[in-house]
Amino acid sequence: MMGDLLTDVEEPLPSGKPVIAHHPMYDYMKKTYRPPYEAREIMVPIFKKGKQVYEPPSLQDVREHAAKELESLENETKRFTNPHLYKVSLSDELHHIKKDLLLWHHENASNGRT
Repeated sequence: MMGDLLTDVEEPLPSGKPVIAHHPMYDYMKKTYRPPYEAREIMVPIFKKGKQVYEPPSLQDVREHAAKELESLENETKRFTNPHLYKVSLSDELHHIKKDLLLWHHENASNGRT
């Protein structure tokens, strides 16, 4: 696994094209991931309109899935001494939403409208 990419809920899962991943805190830090890569949705809805739409897996299935995902991490990420950081980035779209919200807040805070 290279890392996680946080996206807007309406944003399609990236596939077959370059993806810009922005550091969540530092605007000047970003990276472009180029194909081939595999993007997987890791969040699934549990409830929709008050109805449960997700059947939880058995404890054994959860255990097996967790072990499989742990195996996919690089050893440098899993080591206890001086581990590599696991990257969590913002998509280009989510990065722009964040910047717009911060700008809006800054403009309104200076006018006393927060």
